[in-house]
Amino acid sequence: MGYVYKKFGVKLARTAQSMYSNGKKVSRNALKAGDILFFDASSRSKVGAVNHVGIYLGGDKFIHASSSKGSVRIQKLSQYKGLYIGAKRVIDY
Repeated sequence: MGYVYKKFGVKLARTAQSMYSNGKKVSRNALKAGDILFFDASSRSKVGAVNHVGIYLGGDKFIHASSSKGSVRIQKLSQYKGLYIGAKRVIDY
């Protein structure tokens, strides 16, 4: 995440939890490409803990690094198994 946004001149916090303090909150129905999505994707932590992030691509799709699959993946947001916590916009359009 940091690498991608640094290319646009945006410095993000290092961890998923601390990234949640960056940017402006965006409702799910107002998502735009480039918004950061936040999830609780682990059954090991307390419910609602931010521990996974992705970048919204538009059209119900987002890109993220899957720790269970060990690769970068594009998935449909509506089909992702992690608990959606919210989204932030760090780049103004």
